[in-house]
Amino acid sequence: MDNDELSRIRSYRYVLYARKSTSDEHGEQFRSLKDQVKLCEEMAARLGLNVVKKIEEDESAKISQYSGGRRHKFYKMIEDIENGKYDGILSYHPDRLSRNTFDSGKLVDMLDTGKIIDLKFPTTEFRNNASGKLMLNLMFAMAKEYSEKLSENVNRGMHGNFEDGKA
Repeated sequence: MDNDELSRIRSYRYVLYARKSTSDEHGEQFRSLKDQVKLCEEMAARLGLNVVKKIEEDESAKISQYSGGRRHKFYKMIEDIENGKYDGILSYHPDRLSRNTFDSGKLVDMLDTGKIIDLKFPTTEFRNNASGKLMLNLMFAMAKEYSEKLSENVNRGMHGNFEDGKA
């Protein structure tokens, strides 16, 4: 990253968005959320990013807002970006932002129209150009496939257990 690019990204207002999909009694997902935030904050410090807000959410990204999704903090963040409050999003990985086609498309459209200027992830590099958006779309599609496949496998296991007389 050259000095011009560093100067440019340091002028942007980023919102840090961390999401976990489930709660569990053992705290594994809670730890995951804490680790996501830590890695994002480390990246922000290393690059000198201006993080103006941190959002943590405990909801699934599998279902969009228009299909009953409950990621109210995410949708408020999107609304705030559309209203010019933030320039970019800092998140652990693209799959934290979306695992459904509608929200993925919304994010890419906001990149296309300049409403989102930049995305940053400590786990992968993103550039707001044709190749970067292609890779982002592929990562969103892979996240959707993973989520749907996991659901299929859980359902198959539950049906198998039921057929075997296990409750």
